[in-house]
Amino acid sequence: MNGWIWYAALFFLCLDPFYFAVLSLLFGGDVDAVAAVGWSPWPVRLGALAVLALNAWLMVRWWQEARIHPERYPVPGGR
Repeated sequence: MNGWIWYAALFFLCLDPFYFAVLSLLFGGDVDAVAAVGWSPWPVRLGALAVLALNAWLMVRWWQEARIHPERYPVPGGR
């Protein structure tokens, strides 16, 4: 169960901002919809990069808390 929590957090907090900020530069995609209405996609990418940085910082803080308080985050069959 603990592994699923970390996976879900990584998926929901970091995957979409990573796609909009980084992968959209390589593959295009949803950010091109902004360009289709005549706006620049760069504010969207920069906003997504800021969200990615914030969410990555939150994940690191959560990981540090889990290392300090392992009783709050038990691992099934773990030590």
